[in-house]
Amino acid sequence: MTSKTIPPSFGAVMTLVTAIVLAPMPASAELSGNIGLTSNYIWRGTTQTAGDAAIQGGLDYAHEAGPYAGIWTSNTSFGSPELDLYAGFGGEVAAIGYDVSLIDYMYPQADDLDWLEVNGSLSYGMFSASLGVTDDVFGTDTDATYFALGADIAIKEDVTVNLHIGTYDFDTPAAAGFDDYVHYSVGVSKGDFNVMLTDTDLDPDMGCDGSAGGTCVDGDPTVVVTWGQSFDL
Repeated sequence: MTSKTIPPSFGAVMTLVTAIVLAPMPASAELSGNIGLTSNYIWRGTTQTAGDAAIQGGLDYAHEAGPYAGIWTSNTSFGSPELDLYAGFGGEVAAIGYDVSLIDYMYPQADDLDWLEVNGSLSYGMFSASLGVTDDVFGTDTDATYFALGADIAIKEDVTVNLHIGTYDFDTPAAAGFDDYVHYSVGVSKGDFNVMLTDTDLDPDMGCDGSAGGTCVDGDPTVVVTWGQSFDL
């Protein structure tokens, strides 16, 4: 058996998670779970499952005062499941929602892909904006910045139209395996179901020969059907 050194990113997230979970909190702290099925695991416009379906789920611990922590997992086509650890703080000031978090993207059977990202977001009514920054995107020791805008428009009871556009900029695209790109999506959510049409401006079929692990772009707009449910524990 060989020993494995715990990466600094993992330690940083675990420190935050432990501090939040062990801190004395009144009964208003809640533990919840979530589970989901999707026809194609799309993340920031690119498939993480080479176009195949995914089973996903997680646990969240949150307090009404703002701090939270959680864990989330999904199958991928990278030779390892994805396991995300995150911790953060969110709230609202003058009707403007805010959130700051630290996310550790881990792949237990392919740990050279592990990386850490700092995220922040603002929201007002139906609109939202988010920013993610890292100096080790996809475990490549490359700086990257992700920026996105979104809108969730309620058109009738239990039916929402979801609009999203995001840009991904890489300091060294060749090292990251991606050119800078823009992605966009339009979706409709009803109850626990969502149907989404998504596309990017990346070169068609980039990485689908296996050169980018399991991440690739099929060159055409993609329709994704997802079911998800959350529950209290």
